Order: sequence, then structure tokens, then C-alpha cells
Amino acid sequence: MILLQVSYAGMFIISVATLRDGMNQFVLVVYRNIVAAAVIAPSALWFERLSPFYLIRRLNNLSFSLIIVIPYEIRI
Repeated sequence: MILLQVSYAGMFIISVATLRDGMNQFVLVVYRNIVAAAVIAPSALWFERLSPFYLIRRLNNLSFSLIIVIPYEIRI
């Protein structure tokens, strides 16, 4: 929780400083979204790999290939 408050404070300070220097508001929003995506994406990918649904999706892809793709390749 403290880390979240520190990140909000840092974001506010940087936002105020850049807006006072004359940065466009829309450009600042785009930069903030890019930074947020770069920070959140690795943890989201990591937790998605730990999800039980990831294993189920992989098994579904494997069963699809066993049922559809492999018999089709054998007939050709």
C-alpha cells in the first residue's frame, strides 16, 4: 500500500512538472498509459502463467491438434 502511495505521489510530481513546462495533456496521458502497460504487463503475464486456466487452455489446444490436425495430415 505504501508503494502504491509513493508511485501516485511520484506520478503527480512528474505530471505537474511536465505540464508546467508546456507538455500537451494528451501526450502526457499517452506516455502515462505506455509506462503503466510496461510496468503491469510482466506481472500480468507471470500471473497468467500460474493460473489453472492456462493449463486447461494448453490441454484444449493439444486435444484440438490431436483430434483435427493430426488425422488430417495422415490422410494427405
